[in-house]
Amino acid sequence: VSVVLNLSGDCDLGTALACAEVTGGTAPYSYNWNNGGTLDCVDVTVSGELCVTVIDANNCPPAEICQNVNVPEAPFAVSAVETDASCGACNGAIDVIVTGGSPGYIFQWANGEQTENLENLGEGLYSVIVFDALGCESDRLDFAITQSTGLNIDLAITNALCAGDSTGAVSVSVSGGT
Repeated sequence: VSVVLNLSGDCDLGTALACAEVTGGTAPYSYNWNNGGTLDCVDVTVSGELCVTVIDANNCPPAEICQNVNVPEAPFAVSAVETDASCGACNGAIDVIVTGGSPGYIFQWANGEQTENLENLGEGLYSVIVFDALGCESDRLDFAITQSTGLNIDLAITNALCAGDSTGAVSVSVSGGT
């Protein structure tokens, strides 16, 4: 008899499901989990070491496996902070923030990157999907990094009434840039 544990997470409830997959021996099998469970699958609500001992119908030597389980924190959520690129530069950034779920996050960016954050970005569209260690999947997050425009300067000139007078004026209006 041999046994492996298959783990999955309930991303909304903050629980994990552990199932013992048995090969060899003779069915039916009996299961004894260290959390008190006696079926092939048990709900796990607390992170920590989870063990199961499996005995087959012939009472052959039991198989035991222990594994550390990280129960996801509900809810699993992903957000980000965007920084647009400066005029003429590729210095935009996306800083991803993950809360909840089970640590050991995997990042899949549409551009093929697998890092948590993206830096040195030019103007463009970017998207990411995040997975946690138990397979919970975020919604796709889409980002539009823009590039600031150059400065626009408008002058409003009022001429002096007479030469040498100080009655003239210049008004400056600036727009654009960051």
